[in-house]
Amino acid sequence: GIPARGADYAEAGDFCTLCVGLGNQARSFHEWPGMDTDEFAAIVEKEAKTLETKHGQSLRIGIDSIGPGTGVYHRLRKSKFGGRLDPMRYKDLLYEQMLKSSIRIKFNNLRSQMFWKLREDFERGRIDLSPLQGDGFYENLHMLQEELLAHTYKEHNGTLIIVEKDELRKPENLGRS
Repeated sequence: GIPARGADYAEAGDFCTLCVGLGNQARSFHEWPGMDTDEFAAIVEKEAKTLETKHGQSLRIGIDSIGPGTGVYHRLRKSKFGGRLDPMRYKDLLYEQMLKSSIRIKFNNLRSQMFWKLREDFERGRIDLSPLQGDGFYENLHMLQEELLAHTYKEHNGTLIIVEKDELRKPENLGRS
């Protein structure tokens, strides 16, 4: 499989996350409390260099490029990884592919559609978390999958939308983002 890395930036109160994968298998997750965009970009760059050295080949980096993640994306775009970034934003290639593959449900925004697609991919066996079992990562993969799929949807003007992070943080919902 091809090595890959996904990066999701978060501000204070949430966690910045890196996921390492090989093909469709998630290999590890790393999290840090929210930080400034330059700090997180430096971490992503360092981790990507390590992964490239280990596998002896270039990799692509999928990165949140909207909202708070924009600063990290722009910093990395100026680095040696700039040509290998896959920005996750509205109307990019991933979005177009998702439009073709998802069942015909209307989504209010890309975030809602991407989490729905994640759910579909788990259901269809396209994502394999088994390499994360044990070795200090996750002892209970079932709980990790539940965490990844814990988003709650609501209907809004004939479309599906994930409830906002503030709603997810309420004790009666997930209790955290």
